[in-house]
Amino acid sequence: MRYNWEEIFKTTSSEDLYRIYKGYSLKPKEAIPFAKKELERRGFDFNDMDNNKKRWQLINALEDKELEHIGTQTRETFYIPFKYLPLVLAGLGLLVYFIIREENKPFDWNEFWFLMGFFTILILVNNTISMYRYKTRKRLQNKIDRLKKELHCNNIAEPEECFQDKNVFQQDVKRKKKELETLSLIMGIITLIALTALMFAKIYKITK
Repeated sequence: MRYNWEEIFKTTSSEDLYRIYKGYSLKPKEAIPFAKKELERRGFDFNDMDNNKKRWQLINALEDKELEHIGTQTRETFYIPFKYLPLVLAGLGLLVYFIIREENKPFDWNEFWFLMGFFTILILVNNTISMYRYKTRKRLQNKIDRLKKELHCNNIAEPEECFQDKNVFQQDVKRKKKELETLSLIMGIITLIALTALMFAKIYKITK
């Protein structure tokens, strides 16, 4: 089977093309000259690998920042400062109390403390993840600023202009964003189904 390497490599990153050119991939040897030709078309400087590697690091950092932004938008909205945690737990306690309370039956304290423990752990895990992602974004931004400075890109509005394969970068980010959004949607649906099942189980228990 013959491949149209010229078309395939138009949407391949310079880093991957260089690996193919150097023989560090599983691509057949016939692809090597096409990889070199595409790199030359983009104006790739084979004698300045130090800056090339910095550009690749910048690309990866920008991609990570774009993808991290998707994950943090929702989580930061629901971040609960620890100083407000006692008040939130008190409100949850009242809510849980009225939900599980059944008339003419002793109150089930075991179920109450189980649910309160579950919600407390959920809040703490959510806050921990939010803080971790905030620090990750900050670290990525510091890395991006450092690489832009080293590559003399500080005066450029769009940091993607610092490298030759801007279109490839944008397409790759869009593809990864779509994959991440699809995964987030699937996880959301699974969570909704699980919560709905728990609610119906509770209703069934009450009406039984």
